[in-house]
Amino acid sequence: MSLNAEGVVGVIGALFLVAACGEGAGTSMDTDAETEVGSEGSEPETAGTEATTGPQSTTAEPEEGTTSTADPTATSGETSDESGDTGETEGEPDANGMVLALTNPDGLNAVIAFTRSPDGLLEPLGQFATGGMGSGGGLGSQSALAIADDYLYVVNPGDDTVSSMRIYDDHVALVDVAATDGVRPTSVAVRGDRLYVLNAEGAGSLAGFELDGGAMTPIAGASRPLSGAQTTAPAQVGISPDGDYVVVTERATNLILTYAIAPDGSLGEPLLNPSSGQTPFGFQFRDDGVFLVSEAFGGGANPGASAASSYRVADGGSLWTFSGSVANGQTAACWIEIVGGRYAYTTNTASNSVSGYHVAADGSLELFLGGGVVHEFGEDHSPIDMARSEDDRFLYVLNGAADEIAAFTVEEDG
Repeated sequence: MSLNAEGVVGVIGALFLVAACGEGAGTSMDTDAETEVGSEGSEPETAGTEATTGPQSTTAEPEEGTTSTADPTATSGETSDESGDTGETEGEPDANGMVLALTNPDGLNAVIAFTRSPDGLLEPLGQFATGGMGSGGGLGSQSALAIADDYLYVVNPGDDTVSSMRIYDDHVALVDVAATDGVRPTSVAVRGDRLYVLNAEGAGSLAGFELDGGAMTPIAGASRPLSGAQTTAPAQVGISPDGDYVVVTERATNLILTYAIAPDGSLGEPLLNPSSGQTPFGFQFRDDGVFLVSEAFGGGANPGASAASSYRVADGGSLWTFSGSVANGQTAACWIEIVGGRYAYTTNTASNSVSGYHVAADGSLELFLGGGVVHEFGEDHSPIDMARSEDDRFLYVLNGAADEIAAFTVEEDG
């Protein structure tokens, strides 16, 4: 089983590769939200948005970090349609789409937009200011961008703000900028009319916002600490499909945190759940509530140790484990993407590969036959972020060291 490489599309701007999945200095590009937009008219359609994160880095565990690359064809962050059934007719081609990437320079932050043709190939569209500042380094997170309805939400780690932007068929326009009540926001999650932002500096924290036409208003009682460790190195924030829980992964503590969401959007105290494997990083929900987590196992410090696990949030916030730490024999598995609800892929940054898993109806995981590797890029590629098209026909992988995005078709067998 393998992915069929359709082509490679260059990324605008330089990427600075950092230690696997870790934080580092230099220019990094967080690619986020691949959005499907209509081919006619000026009003956007956001069917077909994807989310991924760009070259990011960690502050504590992993010891060397695991390099993460952004997919300029996807968004880093939760999308309004997380995974699973997309509502598309099987085999029906996607319309033209749009892919959005976060540049995160040392200065004014911006989103780079790419158009996506029905055959999956990308062309640069333009660059659009977020109204905030970048940090000039890696973020060490999945989901630095998220899409809901006609709006894109992105982090500005350089000035501790989050931006909302309206998506049109030929451009992206700034709507609002809000402070995140913390330091170095790196991941966002949106569902319905609520947005939650993960601040990654030091012990880390969460902030919540009520949404109204792109305007962001802080939710009282939604600013919450993480596990309480001095350094947590959080990687992602997400919202369960039923809207009942916020989930956060902490790499430095090997914990998965859950917060109950009250009817007014405020958050309860965090419940600290141990991860099945070390260095839980990116995760994604399936529509039925099953969520998969990539495990970097310290990144480059532990060659061949990477894995993935699957869970569900039970009543009260504890986790049901379906498959704990299914190893893939690769190194620095940081980002994860579910395609069609049946397959999942991890980018293994330090081993320059992509691994595939079967996802059963009950949520259990099984590595593809033959070792699970569906594609090997070769040295000096360092794949990081990923994004899929809404019809599950295409998967995009950002190669941080090679400064490129690889486009794949996904076959029926995964």
